[in-house]
Amino acid sequence: MSRAIRRFHVVMLSATIGTEVTYGWRYAVFLVAPMLFIGFCLLSWRLTRGLQTLPRGGSNLLPVARREALLVRARATGRPVLWTLVCGSALMTSLSVLGASHAGDLRLWLGSAFFAACGGVFAIQLWLTRSSDP
Repeated sequence: MSRAIRRFHVVMLSATIGTEVTYGWRYAVFLVAPMLFIGFCLLSWRLTRGLQTLPRGGSNLLPVARREALLVRARATGRPVLWTLVCGSALMTSLSVLGASHAGDLRLWLGSAFFAACGGVFAIQLWLTRSSDP
């Protein structure tokens, strides 16, 4: 199944880039992309139609607290990567605020809010890894 999806991704990327280079971005976005999306949906349906589905509901899931899930994700990411992400988010937030204060563009203010929120999540994950260590 993964080989067929990988092949389709290669065809999809080649068709999109080829159309954009040859005819322009409008054809790639409005003509080729919807056809490729429909093709991907049909391929996914064809590959998964014979699979058995599990019953929906919480009876077959283990209860996991949100803090525990965030801690597992933070430990899997690692402290050096989290520090890099926190510093990168702080840098992007400050640059967005600086640009927004000079240009007054709403998109830059929204970008700064986005990077600040990401930095907050990374900082919380970093704090969780420090507070959970013995």
